[in-house]
Order: sequence, then C-alpha cells, then structure tokens
Amino acid sequence: MTRKKVLIILAVVLVGGAVAAANFYYKRDTGLKVTSEAIRARDLEALVSASGKIQPKRQVNISANQPGRVTRISVQEGERVRAGQFLLELDPRQLEGSLRRGAGPVRAGSVVRRHRNREGTTRPRPAESSA
Repeated sequence: MTRKKVLIILAVVLVGGAVAAANFYYKRDTGLKVTSEAIRARDLEALVSASGKIQPKRQVNISANQPGRVTRISVQEGERVRAGQFLLELDPRQLEGSLRRGAGPVRAGSVVRRHRNREGTTRPRPAESSA
C-alpha cells in the first residue's frame, strides 16, 4: 500500500473513533446513584420534629358519684388501667360530714316510728286520706 492510502485509512479510523467516543460520552445514561450499607443493630440517630396534636385511640372520661377534694392519685396521665383498679381517693372528711347530716333525720324517723308503734297509731297513707 501506498503511504497516501495508509494515511487516509488512518484518518478515517481516527474520525470514526472520535465520532464513536463522542456518541458514547454524550449519550451515556447517568443512572441513579445508590448507596448501600451492611445491616447491623444500632440506635436511631435521626431527630424528628413535628407540630400537631396527639389523639388517643380510645379516650374515657371518669366522674365521681360524690363531689370532693382529691387527696391521692395512684395513676399517671396516659397510663393504662384495668377495670376496678384504684385510681384516686377523695377527702373522707367531706363524706363523713354528709353521712352525719344524713344520719340525723334517719334516727329521728325511727324514733317517731317507734313512738307511733307504741301508741298504736299509724299515719294514714295519702291514698287513704279523705279530702
């Protein structure tokens, strides 16, 4: 081969190689960058901060049969409780005073009833009284 033909073939190969290289360089897919790490047990190192309101799955309101001052609470807010579990104690002095005030009329009624039974008189019922 002549020197001229070799140079032409070499130029065609170089231009073809340059075109192929440019094609691969500009059309290559960059893809997604993925990082991986070996699995191991460890503490969570992320801090999550959010605003909002926490709602319980089930909420129960409680109330007492008698009003009074709470003297002792045996559970904490948010703590799970069972039916019949002791929750709080009311001031017994207020309840004892109510009991004493209620006991007076009961005693007076029993005295009146015993007195009437001794005399043999009974109070007429409202349906038996004549108008």
